[in-house]
Amino acid sequence: VSLRQPGRSLTNAEIGLLQTMADQTAIAMQNARLFDQTQSALNRTNALYQVSQSVLAVESLPELLQEIADSIAETLPADRALLLTFDFAARSVTNEVIGGPGVEDNPHMPFEHYMSGLTGWAIREAKPVISPKDVPDARESPEVQKRRFDSNTGAVVVVPLLSRGQVLGTI
Repeated sequence: VSLRQPGRSLTNAEIGLLQTMADQTAIAMQNARLFDQTQSALNRTNALYQVSQSVLAVESLPELLQEIADSIAETLPADRALLLTFDFAARSVTNEVIGGPGVEDNPHMPFEHYMSGLTGWAIREAKPVISPKDVPDARESPEVQKRRFDSNTGAVVVVPLLSRGQVLGTI
């Protein structure tokens, strides 16, 4: 606090008022953080609820995967969510399901394309990967980087689908 009158000292009452205001500010900041944490937890809970409802309502695996991809795209919100499963022995894509408004912007790609990009990295490392928009990512091949740039793809997040320690695919 800088006083308008140089040389003037704050009174005990003014210092007390400042302390009260500081305490109230700290409480407001903590409440804002708690609100953000609660909102984030609510979003996660809602996403899990939607997925569990899909599991109960859908009778076929392709329908289930589509419901999950749609729920992910809506919950995040994302332009598109791509859910992939692979047959690693046959080096093939077994399921390629796309959800979200950017569905038509995602042509089907061969197994090798996915393995030379962030999907392959996430599978090899068995951990999520985040890559910002318009920044070449060394974890992608030059061909994948070029396609990503040419298609004006935004930031990308790839998360491996794990079951009992085995990678099934990615989201």
